[in-house]
Amino acid sequence: MDNKIYLHGIHSLSDSYDSRTTLKILKKVLQSNALLSAKMQNKKFHIILFNGLDYISLCDYEKKDTTNNNAYENNIRYSLSLIFPKNKINVIEPELVDMVFDYDTIRNYGLSKNKRYTDLPDEAQVKDKISLDLMTGITLPISKMKNIFLNETRTINMVLREIEKVNILLDKYNHLVPLYDIDTFESLDNTENVKHLVKHYYKNRS
Repeated sequence: MDNKIYLHGIHSLSDSYDSRTTLKILKKVLQSNALLSAKMQNKKFHIILFNGLDYISLCDYEKKDTTNNNAYENNIRYSLSLIFPKNKINVIEPELVDMVFDYDTIRNYGLSKNKRYTDLPDEAQVKDKISLDLMTGITLPISKMKNIFLNETRTINMVLREIEKVNILLDKYNHLVPLYDIDTFESLDNTENVKHLVKHYYKNRS
């Protein structure tokens, strides 16, 4: 896999994969045929972060190891993510500021009309929308798709069902693209690959 890519996480509010919420959001994105900013989604209630209301945050995969505090760890490793090639998208490189913990400060940065800001060194931003015609793949966090109540075999079946659900949505909205594991970029379009990955993560789970 070419590492010259941007990633956009669909849902990453916890340290485990949330299937129901992820698929619900993915369906809306596919129906729109684009990633849309909060303003273009007409969101009435929205937590304003560094991307504000008018911008979409992306993770620059080439910069993901810059520091421990980064967009990759915060927004990508636990979520389904859309892949876009860097040479197809014009992004804004935000000015990097010291790590911010105060929400009001983050909000002010996000609503700035003059410049873009971030405290994540691998974050890039795009104004308004990104067409899904530019999407070249999707990643899934196989290592995070676990359930402590399921044994290895049932976990494999659960992951395979989730991949099938994603592919059904992609097919329905005419956006069939390859699926990959976020940690290894192994193909998820091969059942044996999926089984091998789940067994590996199951064996090494904490």
